[in-house]
Amino acid sequence: MTNLATTNSQRLTEAEYAVLGLLADGQSSGYDLSKRAEDSVDLILAPTKSRIYAVLPRLLNRGLVSHRDIAQKRRPDKRLYRLTKAGRTALEAWLNDTSKPLHRDLLLLKLFFGRYADPNALLQQVQVFRDEKKRELEFLADRGQENLAHPAGAFRNLTVALGIDFARTSIAWADRTIATLGELAKLEDDGSRPDPRRFPDA
Repeated sequence: MTNLATTNSQRLTEAEYAVLGLLADGQSSGYDLSKRAEDSVDLILAPTKSRIYAVLPRLLNRGLVSHRDIAQKRRPDKRLYRLTKAGRTALEAWLNDTSKPLHRDLLLLKLFFGRYADPNALLQQVQVFRDEKKRELEFLADRGQENLAHPAGAFRNLTVALGIDFARTSIAWADRTIATLGELAKLEDDGSRPDPRRFPDA
């Protein structure tokens, strides 16, 4: 799988990738982007309205988005942003980048925009996440239970127990996700599923 970051040498921030992902569904104003973020990626990453307005000029300067102004009666001109070809390339390269493990929120952000990714690349990234959680579970399980008579024993047990529960839940989720991505990859490979990576403004 690809190991590319973007068409430029410097990697983008998570908020910048989130904005590229939101624009993948079609052109939008900064205000509408902030509303869509509130209804979607804010569940994972919170690119607040002020951050979105800070991100857009950076993406413009790097040629990853373009804009056009629309005149409005009795109101200021409306500026609409859209992905450029370079922006689409950067988004796809990031989604399909399997070069390093991901923390949970970043993996979820990639899955949220997964319709623009290669299912096989996503599957590989979820598998790496599952393997990490499996090692984490084994590590915590090996710690055992402290004697409750020890001054810190009960409190240590409580924290270890939560880590074990999180790891088990993450593994179960990863197993279901891997199965789903495997089915999507099969459908795409045999042509049963239309190419989902067609950008509306392409």
